[in-house]
Amino acid sequence: MEACVGRMYMVGISSETRCWLKRPETRLHTYRYGGEVHTQRVLAPSSPAPRSVAILAQSLRPHVWYQRTVSEGSKGPIAYEFARKRVTICREGLPDRTVWLVIKRSAGATPGYWYDISHAPASATLGRFVWLSGRRWAIEQGFEESQSEPGMDHYEGMSED
Repeated sequence: MEACVGRMYMVGISSETRCWLKRPETRLHTYRYGGEVHTQRVLAPSSPAPRSVAILAQSLRPHVWYQRTVSEGSKGPIAYEFARKRVTICREGLPDRTVWLVIKRSAGATPGYWYDISHAPASATLGRFVWLSGRRWAIEQGFEESQSEPGMDHYEGMSED
């Protein structure tokens, strides 16, 4: 997706995806193996361990959450709370790219959480992410509705697995 210059994307991720709020330091570690000298990048000893996005979301203070109405439902407006943070994604224990983490949660005593990342520029607004979140919902609804059309009951354009 990053090869699509000029396009902004959001991709859903697992709650177990690990990240850092601040890019950790790394260093080169040189070692010998099989008579050869090898070098690999490792975390600096003072670097913190990455945290899951679920733990990060639960640690956010109340003032960073913004409630937004995303659509009109049959029982009234459908609203969610959104938060965003710049994070560095962990890949194989090392820092990868810095992206936006967009967190959406439902209202209620036991809210549900959804996590997305985006390569959008640092200047991207929360409103843009809310809009993209709504577009995704519309696309998913289209898939569900098309599957109920005659002859489409065995079509699997998207799977819930």
